[in-house]
Order: sequence, then structure tokens, then C-alpha cells
Amino acid sequence: MNGLYARIFEQKDLAGIDKCVLSGLESSIYQTSAWTVFLSRLDGFKPCHIVVRDGPEIRGVLPLFQVSRFPLGSKLISVPFDMSSGGPVSDSPETEAVLFSHAAELARELKVRYIEIRTPGRMDSAIKAGFREVATFSWAKIPLISEDENFGMLDKGRRTELNKFKRSGIIIHCDPRAVKLKEYYDLVLGPHFRRKGTPLPSLEYYEAMRDAVLGFNPTGSVLVYAESDGRMIGGGLMLCAGGSVVLKVLAVDKDFMRTGVGTAIVWECIKYGISKGYPILNYGIADNTRSGQAHFKTDMGSQILEGFAYIMAVTGKPVMLSDFSEGKTSLARNIWRMTPGLITDRLGPAVINWLC
Repeated sequence: MNGLYARIFEQKDLAGIDKCVLSGLESSIYQTSAWTVFLSRLDGFKPCHIVVRDGPEIRGVLPLFQVSRFPLGSKLISVPFDMSSGGPVSDSPETEAVLFSHAAELARELKVRYIEIRTPGRMDSAIKAGFREVATFSWAKIPLISEDENFGMLDKGRRTELNKFKRSGIIIHCDPRAVKLKEYYDLVLGPHFRRKGTPLPSLEYYEAMRDAVLGFNPTGSVLVYAESDGRMIGGGLMLCAGGSVVLKVLAVDKDFMRTGVGTAIVWECIKYGISKGYPILNYGIADNTRSGQAHFKTDMGSQILEGFAYIMAVTGKPVMLSDFSEGKTSLARNIWRMTPGLITDRLGPAVINWLC
């Protein structure tokens, strides 16, 4: 294979890894050193990225993290907290094959329960390396072209909603360094998660994410939020790098769900991405068990794409994130809603960090 060889990355490789992954047209913050810095600050995450070299040149990289949680053991994930940005970045099928083969060897060497590589599309080289293909959540992306063209891509009802929203008195703000993240967490995001019966990551989790991205790109963590009479009522966090803007944790106060504020926040994110020259807005998971979620994302001009996970069991049974979709966990979410906050606030981050 023309002298190709693979090894676990060293800190000195990070700049070369960034150069490699950011050469991709739809690269995202999840593949960069910023995500490595962020996860390294969380308990139980260890970066194990695999790089393939041909002499001094990095020809490919597989972002990979060992996730450990007592007493559940450990697993290898590419990449945690996303379903569409994992998998290899490489310059050839040969390099890709080396990355998958070395990942399988590493999983056996570390004796993890299993390895899971989440990819935005099918990868035959994973199957050839002995991985099992599993269809997971769909994911959504919005091509960013121009304000006029993207406005035309919106569903007619959403365009009407935006025009009415202008008369609502609700104001949309852009916080370019996410300074108001704690306010958003306390007033909007926390109540939103609790209302859904979903484990809530800690504030420190979001602050570590924001700070790591800002260290990579000084304008890379942007909080778009809405205010009514001076009170924050909704928002979404954008993470910007490479070829995409990632929109995370969109939430709206339950009393303002019918005002069009969610549509207005996403539209503001689209306009921001266009103004900064990003070609793609990665709109994250479209849970197949929540038709309304996928419908809204389609209304906003999203392409809904099928994502895949490539799984290899090593010492235990894989735990698939798709098994925890809202449609499959209604009973568990009802129990979580009824559990006292003192318990869920403590358990939530641990649950989230294991499922990642």
C-alpha cells in the first residue's frame, strides 16, 4: 500500500489532523482538535485518533474516542455527541481501508465492549474490515446559497410565519461568543429538557464545548437567542468550522411555541452561515420516530439524509443510540419527568456522557 502505516495520534499531530479534515468540503467542528479539547475536559473520554501516514505526510485520519464509565466498561466511538460526522477522512480507498482495519485492531487491543463508527453515508470498506452496518437516525443539512435562494427553499407556510413574526415584538439577537450561555441554559434549555423527560447535560458540559470551539475559532461559538419584553424565550447554539455551521440545542419556551420564534431562530442561523461564507448548515439528527421534527427541518430547506453506524462487538453487546429515540422511550421519559430534580440533575450528565 505504497508505504502507508497507521498509528495512534500524538499531540503534535493535531495541526496536521486539522489540515487533513478541514480539506473536506463538508467538514465540521466534530472532526477538529476543538472537539478533542472539549471531550478531553470531560470525565471518561480519551482521544484515540488513528492517523495514516506515508512518510511525513498525513494521508488520512479517523477521529476516535474511548468512552469509559464504571461499571458499564468502555467503548470506542467515532464521534461522540454526533451521528453524521464520524468515520475516516482520507485521500483514497486504500487509506480508508487501513483506518478501518487499524480501528478494529485497536478495539481488540483495548478490550472494549464494542466499537461504533458513525458515518454520513455508506462505507463498503467498513464492511470489508468486519464491521456490521446499521441504519441509525436520519440527519439534516441545509445548503447555504444566498438569502434569496434559501428563503425560496423554505416551505410557504414558514415564509408566511416569518413575515408575521416581524410584527410580534420578539427580538432575535446574535451573541458571537455565547456569553449568555448560562442564561440560555437556566431559562430555556433546562426547562425544555425537563419537559421532554430527557437527561440534561450539565452547564459545565456546554461551557466546555463553547470554550473549546472559541479556542479553535474566535467566532466559532455563536448563540442565537430570542427575547420578549427583555426575557430570553428561545435560542440555538451554532458551532462553526471548516465547511459547515453546526446548529445544536435549539429550544423554545413552551409559552411561545406558536409565535414562530423557532422558525425565526433557524432562519437567523441560516443567514449567519451565509454571511460568513459557510456552504452547509448541519442541522443534526432527524429522529425517525418524531415525524414533526423531520417535517420542520424539511420546511426549513433541509435535505434529510440517512446515517449509518458501523459496529463491531468485542467483549460485550453494542448499545445503539437509535434504541433511545423518543418514540421508543416514552415510558422511560415519563418516569424521568416524575423523578425529583435533585436525582435527575445528578444522573443526567452521566447518562448523556455514556450514550454520547
